[in-house]
Amino acid sequence: MEWTKDPKYTNVWYTTKKFGKYQYNVLVIPEQTDKSIKYWIHVSSGKKRKEFEIFEEKASKSLGGIRALFWIKEAMYDFPKYFSNRVRGRTEYLMIGWADSRRRNIYQRLEKEGFLFMVDNGNKILMKKL
Repeated sequence: MEWTKDPKYTNVWYTTKKFGKYQYNVLVIPEQTDKSIKYWIHVSSGKKRKEFEIFEEKASKSLGGIRALFWIKEAMYDFPKYFSNRVRGRTEYLMIGWADSRRRNIYQRLEKEGFLFMVDNGNKILMKKL
């Protein structure tokens, strides 16, 4: 997987992939302290709610579907391998937040992957120690 440092921001990395005509982006912001690295994961797609139509063609309705979800999961676990070569000897965590309860309900399925609900700086998140 190819990771690119975002030139607009100090410590932001991203990777992208197209599924059909929609591009999916996984953005990672590593937050480092003396003892740990927290990888904040953010995901977006090119298809926004305002673009939805009632009658969509079946081909574009899935927007990448399950293939996109597997790619996102692969990217989420790939970045720590890529980044940890730069900084060793720290405890690493994957951190996932959400914007609304619908996304929280989707991300809750990550508990099967070993993620736990935690509170970080007053915000409820999903976190996994690597």
